[in-house]
Amino acid sequence: MLPADWKPTELPDMENLIILGRKGEVKLVEHVVQFGINIDDETIRKVIEEKALDQVCDQIRKDIEKDLPKKYTYNRGNETDWKEVAKDAVSNIIAEHKDEIIEKAIDSIARSIRSSKKFREEYGAMIDDFKEE
Repeated sequence: MLPADWKPTELPDMENLIILGRKGEVKLVEHVVQFGINIDDETIRKVIEEKALDQVCDQIRKDIEKDLPKKYTYNRGNETDWKEVAKDAVSNIIAEHKDEIIEKAIDSIARSIRSSKKFREEYGAMIDDFKEE
């Protein structure tokens, strides 16, 4: 039976809905819910790959943090100062490859100067002066 306070604008509780048949017999109304499941293999594969990548990255990060010297940690060793790690790494790379960096910078500046319009004009004028002498 419908609850006494049920209003026609509300849906009744479908789990416990009991109705009276034509001859006054009590019937339990049952509802079969059907729904389709779309299994998208590509989506599942992508989700698994992303989760696996996240797990691998987390494990690598934990391994790195565990092996870092204590000078890069704070908050009782629970946090890593990645800014300090990066600063030291860059300083080490610069110190190790200082001569190569300077040579590349000189080559780049020389190339830039040679390709400038002002340099070509001055160089052409200088060549003309030498030819006249």
